[in-house]
Parts: sequence; C-alpha cells; structure tokens
Amino acid sequence: MGNGSVNAKSAISCFLVIDMKKMSRFLKSYGVVCALLLLATRIYGLFSHGVSSLSMELMFLPVLIGGIIFLWLDGFMPDKVQRQPLYTVYTYTFHTAIAMMVNGMLVSGILHIAGSESDKIIIFDIAAYFFIAATAIILIKIIRDMAR
Repeated sequence: MGNGSVNAKSAISCFLVIDMKKMSRFLKSYGVVCALLLLATRIYGLFSHGVSSLSMELMFLPVLIGGIIFLWLDGFMPDKVQRQPLYTVYTYTFHTAIAMMVNGMLVSGILHIAGSESDKIIIFDIAAYFFIAATAIILIKIIRDMAR
C-alpha cells in the first residue's frame, strides 16, 4: 500500500473513535429538544380546534437529523480542533441554522392553523440557508487546517 492509502482497519476505527460520554450527552440533549418540540406540537394541537399543520408536526426533524449529522461530524474532529475558536463558531452557526429551520416551521404551522399566510416566512428559510452555507464554509476551513 502507498503512503496515501487508507486500509480498512483505519477506516473502521475512525467511526468507532467516539467519546461515549460526549455522545451520550449529545443524544440526551437532542432527544430532550425533540421531545419538547413534539410535546409543544401536541399541546398546541389541543387548542387548534382539530386543525393541524404538517410543518408543525415535523418540526422535530431538523433537530433530529441535524443532531445526527453534528454527532457524526464531531466524531471526526480531534480534541485539539474542538478547542479552537473556529470550531466554536462552526458549532454555533450549525445550531443557529437548525434553530432557524425550526422557527420557520413553527411560525408557518401557527399561521396555517390560524388560517392565514405570510410571504415573510421565507425569511426564516433564507436565514437557515445562509447559516448552512456559513457552516459548510467554516467546516471546509477546519478540514483544510487539519490537513496541514
């Protein structure tokens, strides 16, 4: 094998090198947020006179999927990288994107249940896409810095 090749053992080990304590904390945090969003949807549904909104019913999905993606990406980051300020900015922008998606879905669901619409909802989507793009750029910068 050449110097740049990766054998199967090292490829598998990069998936297994996850701090179980940290993973447990992440799973609990994201699980609690998902549960609270589902609970809020159910409670709001009790007062909605039988009207429901798909965007409100599914607003836990960005948190669930985003949490899985974040946990997966976090497993590849060495501790040295995780202590850098750029990684903190990456974490904040990633979670802000998730929050924007959830807020957009919440407001859209509330307006749908109320029987109204607004063309301003797209602001949440644009902001979420902006933060996703910023997160991707920061992640690329972190990966480039790790390669040096």
